[in-house]
Amino acid sequence: MLLAVGLYSCTEDPLFEERARVAEGLPARVMLDFRSEKSCVETRAAQDATYENRVNNLYVFIFNPAGEVHYRNFFTDDISYNGDYSKGSVMIETTSLNKVQIVCIANLSTESVSSGYDVKKSDMESITSRSDLEAFVMKMDEHTVERSTQFMMTGYAYDDKNSTSNLVNIPGTESSPASLGVRCGPSGRTRGVEFVVKTEKPSDKNWTALDFRPRGWRVVNVPAQSLLLPHGTGDADGDGCTYFTTEEMPFETTERDDNYLYTSGGFVFYMPENRKTPKQAISGEGLSAAEQYALREEREHKNTGDYTDKPGQQFENGDFAYAPANATYVEMSGTLSYKDDKGNTVNADVTFTVHLGYADGNPNDYDTRRTTHYIYTVTLRGINDIRLEVESDGEENEQRPGYEGNVIFSQDGLYELDAHYDRELITINRSMVPTMTWGVQTAFDKAIYAGGFGETDSPESTGIHDYKWIKFAINEDYGQDDELFVKYPGDQNYKGGKNQPSGYDGHAGHSDARLLDVHQLLQRLKQEYEEGKTTGTVTVTRFHRRVRVRARAG
Repeated sequence: MLLAVGLYSCTEDPLFEERARVAEGLPARVMLDFRSEKSCVETRAAQDATYENRVNNLYVFIFNPAGEVHYRNFFTDDISYNGDYSKGSVMIETTSLNKVQIVCIANLSTESVSSGYDVKKSDMESITSRSDLEAFVMKMDEHTVERSTQFMMTGYAYDDKNSTSNLVNIPGTESSPASLGVRCGPSGRTRGVEFVVKTEKPSDKNWTALDFRPRGWRVVNVPAQSLLLPHGTGDADGDGCTYFTTEEMPFETTERDDNYLYTSGGFVFYMPENRKTPKQAISGEGLSAAEQYALREEREHKNTGDYTDKPGQQFENGDFAYAPANATYVEMSGTLSYKDDKGNTVNADVTFTVHLGYADGNPNDYDTRRTTHYIYTVTLRGINDIRLEVESDGEENEQRPGYEGNVIFSQDGLYELDAHYDRELITINRSMVPTMTWGVQTAFDKAIYAGGFGETDSPESTGIHDYKWIKFAINEDYGQDDELFVKYPGDQNYKGGKNQPSGYDGHAGHSDARLLDVHQLLQRLKQEYEEGKTTGTVTVTRFHRRVRVRARAG
């Protein structure tokens, strides 16, 4: 981060009137005043600003015009604080010199201080020139985007008559010391990247029950290093530089309305600067701002020839087409649902990406800069774009790159069957049977069945195996009323297992009745539809005895 520093005199006269050169080599005493920049980000992830802005130690360099070290000292116990630990002063004993650069580095790693970066006094003692310090790359202690106890901070002194110049003159002083002021900010890190995720029903849609259930978020391509001092362009990159991906974490805040429908939520994180050149530039010619932004998330496409678990999909996402390989982006996932204009239930498991940068509206900007606080507002307005990607017409294009997911449109409701050991009555409208399919989401499988329902068709042939833990009993088969549960007939009754009659005495007159898995159930219902059972309803008792699975009508 850039640290602005002002120069002040402790007398009534300006210290650097007309920036007059000073006689060099004379004894000089300089009172260096410092204060840390305060962060404006406050979320559940934020810690007390008293700790964040604290200056625990201060290493001061003075470089002569040739870039050589003119003075250095590490201040710890000899810091005079003013009110709290975020501001204070140190006394420098040196000699007068023209056009020097003064650099301050706060919170080096010691036994009692940790800033998230492993930078020690010995590292600074090895610096012999300004170019050494400018090239110094600091490594993160831990691969995390959470706040550290303290920030590593850096600061320059600036000419009081030219705020863009960090060349200053140190005069010799016979009596009272000259006074310099320094403002220190976090070195290498942003002041916070904040995401606000909202839902909004499009004004031209008559939708109801728009909801989002966030599953989590993670950050991809986080630099594990940063330059200690700010540079005009670029960042720490090249040989020896690494990038990491965080573990998925839950949203820190969520807000819901009186109907318990999601309205907004979010999270915040902190990361080193990352400033990369685009893989290829996005041309603005003939494109709206929204279309230019969408290209930031566009990926190259490849055809592997096997998308049996995703109906209509013909291409698989590859690398990003425009974004740099190591540009940082955020992945957010969850379930988006609503009832559309026709009363159909729409449900989608979604993952969408947002590349960082774009703070100035430039689609070719992928920079995350030090000292900058970013706020990204993501508004979820439906999932039509996701549907177009999954149900591709074969053309290699995406209406809204950055969204991925499986989408279910259901005219007869959405059945979400979880892992609780219990029973549930399900009533299915037989007129909807032709459009019904099923999907599964477990630790081992996540897919929508897109194959046939003939006698020889099987989910295994499409790569789906983890679906047989939910069993169904058609009430009529067991002689049970539609308002009552079927008594569990025993594991041996499963058609796909031992295929034996129910072990319950009350089912003695129904020896042909069998428990069915979700695929067998739809095979049965679709066969009966072809045989003329196209109206009315059928009641099914659902049993589950092992792990989580979702069965859906769509």
